[in-house]
Amino acid sequence: MAIKYAQTPKDQFRDLIPTFRNRHLVALMQPLVLLHQQIHSNGGLADRSGSDTSFRNLVLRHTFVADGIRARITFNQENEQLGALTIPEVSAALMTELKKSQRLDALDQGNAPFGGDTVVATTQQLIDVPWRLDGTDESGMIRLQSELESRFKSGPGYLLFQAVNEAIVAVTQTESRFRSQFISMFDSTRILGHFQQIVTFAMTFMGEDRRLDVPEAVLSSERPSGAGSQPNLIGEVSGNTPVAAK
Repeated sequence: MAIKYAQTPKDQFRDLIPTFRNRHLVALMQPLVLLHQQIHSNGGLADRSGSDTSFRNLVLRHTFVADGIRARITFNQENEQLGALTIPEVSAALMTELKKSQRLDALDQGNAPFGGDTVVATTQQLIDVPWRLDGTDESGMIRLQSELESRFKSGPGYLLFQAVNEAIVAVTQTESRFRSQFISMFDSTRILGHFQQIVTFAMTFMGEDRRLDVPEAVLSSERPSGAGSQPNLIGEVSGNTPVAAK
């Protein structure tokens, strides 16, 4: 029998677990959800040639903040070396700024954050994610991919959009969702992999030095003369010729 949740996430969020115990997961998701909104709300990402460097750097900052939270909520009692985001081809000044935004000082876990070896901590109640991921969000914070138009989907912003969405889903699928707080070293490393993918996409496809030339910049659906006037179509028509309905 399937578990019944308060909401049924849809589209790119269809595999997201919307109910869990771990409050730290919500803290980790927050900068990712904000980045999700920044991407789908940026009209410049309809430009299929690429993105400006300033937006690329914004993506890096958001991702580094999220990674700083990941490091802080990782249960690392032995103070082992945690994996870290790597960015090739970035200036030393920007890298310094990004690392400052991470705040890698771990949360104070104490010597026995779960009450010691002989006392079992009380199980915390389940919580629901505070965002509507089922298509009913009216604030404009969350957008399903089916709501986005084709020009955005054919540009670099869509790759980034999907990578961020995958990271949001992955956070909720960790085994650490059954804990009341903190995440395991294993789950921390898995989440880091998703953050690294976001950074890699941003550095590969975004920035003025990554722009492509797009001489044929008008989609057929955007032509005032009608979709049938696009070159190389069977039965190409002039702007004065009505296109027969199918």
